[in-house]
Amino acid sequence: MFIMFKKLRLIPVMTLIAVSVLSSGCVQSPLQSNRTNQPQTYVLVHGAFEDGSVWSAVRQGLEQAGQSVVIVNLPGRSGDTTPIDQISLDLYRTTVESKIATLDGPVILVGHSFGGITISNVAEMHPEKIKTLVYLAALLPKDGDSLQSLSQQDKAHGFTQENFLISTDQKYASVLARDQLSLFCAECTPAQATKIDGKLLPEPLAPMRTRVHISKERFGKVDKVYIATDLDRVISPTAQETMLAATPTRKVVHLKTSHTPFLSKPDELVQVLLSIEK
Repeated sequence: MFIMFKKLRLIPVMTLIAVSVLSSGCVQSPLQSNRTNQPQTYVLVHGAFEDGSVWSAVRQGLEQAGQSVVIVNLPGRSGDTTPIDQISLDLYRTTVESKIATLDGPVILVGHSFGGITISNVAEMHPEKIKTLVYLAALLPKDGDSLQSLSQQDKAHGFTQENFLISTDQKYASVLARDQLSLFCAECTPAQATKIDGKLLPEPLAPMRTRVHISKERFGKVDKVYIATDLDRVISPTAQETMLAATPTRKVVHLKTSHTPFLSKPDELVQVLLSIEK
């Protein structure tokens, strides 16, 4: 998510959060069964303006299918007391690391939106702990990329300068309540909309401006799958396609959803996650 700001007290922000992908005609069926038929451990990492609660329906579906699920709540969310000046991209990484360090065997690490930067950072440090990286409507970075730099490259997203505000201390960004549903889940039913409309959180700015450093020798060796959201207004399909051209993945699965399929089509997303194994 790129945020441009001027020196004002409360500043409209031109942004785009995580990179969404493509709309090519070849759509893989999400209804395959897990090929290994062995229980997997899924570690789910939310994106910007969210917390771990966004995964509740997906967690339920995966657990009903016999899988293990760990949800990460990153610093800066409600109830966390970490001072804003200490919240960094490295702290996001170590938060995820502390979760996977206690788990047996490699995990399937899923990142939504800005979470794609976080899971890439984890993979660089601990490639041996990850079986597959799954990018869900997510930023898929190259070495030296940040949310800010990737956002600058996306010319097709649905944001305008009036959708975002920066706090007076310039440490948080917020999505205006009036725009949250149309940008993040325009296809949500009224019941689904209650889970997001007006509920997006202020997001610390520092991690979004920080460049991630990844290598071919470590991050490059980890298996990767991309779940593209073809109706995305937060990260455009064109931007997703551009990222995939720069960093190919083993598989790309397309969902006809906007940015938050864990809200609008959780059952379909669960079936995709169950089908990603080699």
